Amino acid sequence: SVFTSNVWNLHALSAHGHFPGQRYLTALTTTQVPWVSLIVQGLLACLFLWLTVAQVSLQNMAVFGQIIAHFFTAWAALRAVKLGLLPGLRPWVPLVGMVHCAGILALCLYRILQAGLCASYLVIFFLGVLSFFMTRRADKEIV
Repeated sequence: SVFTSNVWNLHALSAHGHFPGQRYLTALTTTQVPWVSLIVQGLLACLFLWLTVAQVSLQNMAVFGQIIAHFFTAWAALRAVKLGLLPGLRPWVPLVGMVHCAGILALCLYRILQAGLCASYLVIFFLGVLSFFMTRRADKEIV
């Protein structure tokens, strides 16, 4: 689901130094649950739902993000099959997955254009892009 994957995304981004509070956001319980990331994500989700009037747009954009991740996973599986890294997987399986994802992506784009873009989601998206380029530049300076 969007909620649980965002918790793990927050955990992973923190583990790689993209967010302040790395020590806290990467803390795990004895059952391997990133409990601080879970609480932070829950608070962020509540905040964005409270601030967002157009929740249909937010839902469509969240699904769009999830399907992009699935599309690239299927694409990576197809490349692994072609490179001989997954000998037991038939090439048509990831192809069907990619076609399925492409159809859902098209439907999401159509619905997003119908309902309009969600400003809070766009802010999060562009902050993520900015964070990527800032840490990429910092990584180049270290090397």
